[in-house]
Amino acid sequence: MPGPSCKYRQPGYWEWTLGKQDVWNDLFVPPEQLETSVFINACAVDGQRLLLDSNWACHPGIESVLGFVQYVFLPTVCYYVLHPENGRLMTPVQSPPELLETIRRSDSPHRLAMSGFVYELSAVWRRSAETQWATLSSFCDRFNRYWECQDVLFSLNVFPNVEKVVFYLKEQVWCEELFQEEFGYTYSQLDELCRRFETEPFAKYLFLNWLNTRAGCLV
Repeated sequence: MPGPSCKYRQPGYWEWTLGKQDVWNDLFVPPEQLETSVFINACAVDGQRLLLDSNWACHPGIESVLGFVQYVFLPTVCYYVLHPENGRLMTPVQSPPELLETIRRSDSPHRLAMSGFVYELSAVWRRSAETQWATLSSFCDRFNRYWECQDVLFSLNVFPNVEKVVFYLKEQVWCEELFQEEFGYTYSQLDELCRRFETEPFAKYLFLNWLNTRAGCLV
């Protein structure tokens, strides 16, 4: 269980980080520091406001992912939903109490659901390290199911390692020929890149760039 001093639980840390790098579609730390590679795919699709946004990022662990979702992703979703006059995604970093107060003052039909997501994610931090991942995955499932029935589609998927990402992507396309045509890799080529990812810093950049430029949004 992370302690209260965990840097990923500090709004100031995320404000500072957003000013230094693109946390949406980048290696969160330099490749040589990635001992554990955790992936996150965040998507937003809104036909009325002509929005199609998909981002893949690689984090060094689940605490980093939890911090990103709580202080960056959920505030971004809330701001977009609560301000229908706005045509683009904006990221106001907010602590859970600040975000809940913003939601409370809104008359959005999504305010109860959004409050529930904030409370639910906050509870994940209190879980043991052994159960955090399963709890976060369940959160993503419920979050995605809610938006499937709405005018705007948000989705959040997390993967504990590069192998799970590759398995997920293969499942989205019904045959290898189509997969190669769409994404530029055969299964064996992608498997080889996956193996190289574990040991070669450049392969980490190559794989993440491929995710953002070719895999994109699969919701």
